[in-house]
Amino acid sequence: MKKLIYIFLIFNLQSSICNLHSQWVEQTSGTGAHLYDVEFINQNTGWACGDGGIVIKTTNGGTNWFTQNTGVTSTILTGIHPVNTNTVYAVGYWRTLLKSTNGGTNWQIISSLGIGQGVSFGEVFFIDENTGWWVGTQSTYVFKTTDGMNSIDSFFNVATCSLFDIYFKNSLTGIAASVAPNCVFKTTNGGINWKNILVPNIGCAAPFFQITFADNFTGWMIPSGECVLGRGHAVFRTTNFGDSWDTISRLHALPMTDFYGLFFSSPNTGWVSGSSTRTYKTTNGGFNWIQQVTPNLTGILKLSFASDSIGWGIGNSGKIIYTNTSGQYVNINPITEEIPRKHNLSQNYPNPFNPFTNIKYQIALNNSIVNIAVFDITGRIIKILVNQEQNTGLYSVDFDASELSSGLYFYVLEVNGEKIDSKKMLFIK
Repeated sequence: MKKLIYIFLIFNLQSSICNLHSQWVEQTSGTGAHLYDVEFINQNTGWACGDGGIVIKTTNGGTNWFTQNTGVTSTILTGIHPVNTNTVYAVGYWRTLLKSTNGGTNWQIISSLGIGQGVSFGEVFFIDENTGWWVGTQSTYVFKTTDGMNSIDSFFNVATCSLFDIYFKNSLTGIAASVAPNCVFKTTNGGINWKNILVPNIGCAAPFFQITFADNFTGWMIPSGECVLGRGHAVFRTTNFGDSWDTISRLHALPMTDFYGLFFSSPNTGWVSGSSTRTYKTTNGGFNWIQQVTPNLTGILKLSFASDSIGWGIGNSGKIIYTNTSGQYVNINPITEEIPRKHNLSQNYPNPFNPFTNIKYQIALNNSIVNIAVFDITGRIIKILVNQEQNTGLYSVDFDASELSSGLYFYVLEVNGEKIDSKKMLFIK
């Protein structure tokens, strides 16, 4: 019986992984300022903020971005939170607090002390137009208002940890995150008291720059650093809104990456990003991750998704990227052939080679998480050629060894975490 088989276009490998083109495209932000936070309230309307007190807004999904006048050009805005189309809050360095009640057309400067004065605020979260909290990256306090920043009702010293992110599911219950393993906190009385929640020890004090929740129970944190070289980034998940956290997997990022952005749009689907030009996506709640390559960025600092498919990432020099296909790879050609009956890895050709060779493999199950990695004779990973979800079909990928030394190398095919086969190949310059 004839079926469709999917054959990948040949990819030219130019970096430490194959240059797969995902469906991320760059948008024109209209600014060259570094951007540090981005938030969308739906698939059309969103804001981003950054250096020089800049706030930019879009009402058409990022096709056009417009700069808004905040009046604080000598500060750095690090957190922005739109409550709805009208009410938006922003926080930043040197005790900067901003509020807009007309979608950013005008901004009220609640506080801004000037360069080098006062603590710096990092992130802000509001549950409605009036009630919200913010934390300081150079402060151990949680600040709160119940009247839209007209007054700061109280501030709470949680520990000796500088706090990086905060999230509330209602007016009473919230989580604040800082550094693993002992600087995660939970409140059940609106922030009056905070309980220290221990997370499993990962071997170092790595910052949790962002926490994300898909519902009122399920959330994730990933430390910025790998801590123990080669072990990967620990992925933490809670299913009881932060009462306990479990390490559910290890995310191995190549090249090595400091993670800053983390976003789950649903209990199964999420992304993480950081200092490299790669994002990583999961479709099973964080247990497995597939790599996505993003265009023309030196790093993706924050992410925001309006659905499982539509999202944005922001970074240095005013860079903004966008996807409406969840960042999935699109360079696939269908032809009419038989469906493979089993997974298979073929011998590379030519072999020996200099410097290019081609590897063919076949996948027998739809929605398989496929990984092909190249190792040297010591067992060290040299390059990741494939790391993504694929359907049944025959595939082909090129390997460029021009940056490597002559010698014997191995390549391994894994499908859904199971090793299928490995082959030897000889590179001769």
